[in-house]
Amino acid sequence: MSFTKEQQEGRKGYIGASEAAGVLGLSRWQTPLSIWAHKTGKLEDTEPEKLYQWLGTELEEVVAKRFMLETGKKVHKVNEAFVHAKHPFLRAHIDRKVEGEDAILQCKTVTPYKSGEWEGSEIPNEYIVQELHELACCPRYKRAYVAVLIGNHDFKIKIVERDEKLIADIVKKEVAFWNNFILTGEMPVQITKDDADTLYGL
Repeated sequence: MSFTKEQQEGRKGYIGASEAAGVLGLSRWQTPLSIWAHKTGKLEDTEPEKLYQWLGTELEEVVAKRFMLETGKKVHKVNEAFVHAKHPFLRAHIDRKVEGEDAILQCKTVTPYKSGEWEGSEIPNEYIVQELHELACCPRYKRAYVAVLIGNHDFKIKIVERDEKLIADIVKKEVAFWNNFILTGEMPVQITKDDADTLYGL
């Protein structure tokens, strides 16, 4: 899902599902420092939307249609943001709601080079954390389906079941990150090799 400039500005006020893994230090694309830098305004997001991001948004409907075709389930868009009951700075925008079931659908597209990450029961850690964050903000939902289009030759459907223990652990770490670093403006102590560009831009 891509965001407009106005939406990106608004996202400074909360942690979204796609940022959860980065907050926890489990993302290949974001780090605690990079998220802190953007949330606190130390670093502005001036990069234009990349092609793969645009394609991911455009192909979301295709993935949703294929999910319905393969499962017989019906899904529909949900335009509202879900806010955590106790922590309003934790929010989620889900791709689809599965009709007649307490479940959500996340639509993904990846290159064939990443097909190995989806073999068997495998789901990349980033997406597991993302779905558990969404379930934390959507307490009545029991599971999240993750439908992934791999290149133009494979399609897989995985399930992330609600796990209250893992959800509580993720929320605890996100709350600590927000209170200790975003609200105070203090730089996170966790610095990785992937933070070179962020450090250079500060």
